[in-house]
Amino acid sequence: MILQTVPAPAVRTACAICALFVLTAASRQVAAQSAIRFTVMPADVEVSVPTGQTVVTGIVVQNDSAHALRFRAVLADLFLRRDGVADTLEDRRLPWSVVPFVRMAPAEFEIPASGRQFVRMAITLPRETRGGRYGAVVVSAPPVLQLPARPRPGAVVIATPRIAARLLISAAGTAEVGGRITAMVASPRSAGRGIDILVTFRNTGNVHVRVKGDVAVLDGGGEAAGVAPLPEGVVLPGTVREFRLSVPASLRPGRYTVRATLDYGADVLLVGRQEFTYPAR
Repeated sequence: MILQTVPAPAVRTACAICALFVLTAASRQVAAQSAIRFTVMPADVEVSVPTGQTVVTGIVVQNDSAHALRFRAVLADLFLRRDGVADTLEDRRLPWSVVPFVRMAPAEFEIPASGRQFVRMAITLPRETRGGRYGAVVVSAPPVLQLPARPRPGAVVIATPRIAARLLISAAGTAEVGGRITAMVASPRSAGRGIDILVTFRNTGNVHVRVKGDVAVLDGGGEAAGVAPLPEGVVLPGTVREFRLSVPASLRPGRYTVRATLDYGADVLLVGRQEFTYPAR
């Protein structure tokens, strides 16, 4: 695998992401079946906080149900797996936890049908803080009764619909952005109908980064046989993210190069290359 850096574009744009960050697919199913529907905005609370000072931010919980609901909000630690799936941990503290530095209110509240509630968070980072601190606000609705997919006499399932917003907090002026591609794997499909790609990225800095980019399959003459966007994802400091994607391409026998171009917020783009032969010998 060959790695190199190239200058990044001078102009960058930022957008607010208000999609839901839902803990489990089962949560969505339970909420829909029980007529419990609610929204948490934004999905990511991303704030730069000067050390020794307090910044106030928050989330909005919207009750989309036809009746009043009582909600509970708790702070939890955040862990992102290699595939990007998020885990929230309410009973432990990770080294990058922001939970001890957040004061949140209210923790319990009732929202009328179609109403909203602002949950206030005051974040104060100690003066010695460097880099990023992370967590989540987990908002839960009342438990609901759900019939099992295969009913059995006396069998019931009680589930609690939950939605979480990620807390991505950085100490202002202390960010060290770094990253590298640690591995690339190219797996051509049968009959040359496309190729499955795995790109492994490690965040070597002290703050989270948002990784995006694209992957191209180049033939022996340097022409693109196929291109696909890399699924965008957040990578916490010191952790690894595996990006998996399929690139549509019609492969003829010969040598090819997979080129991954990653933008993770640094001054340069990160480029990795992996060569392969089709069909494999």
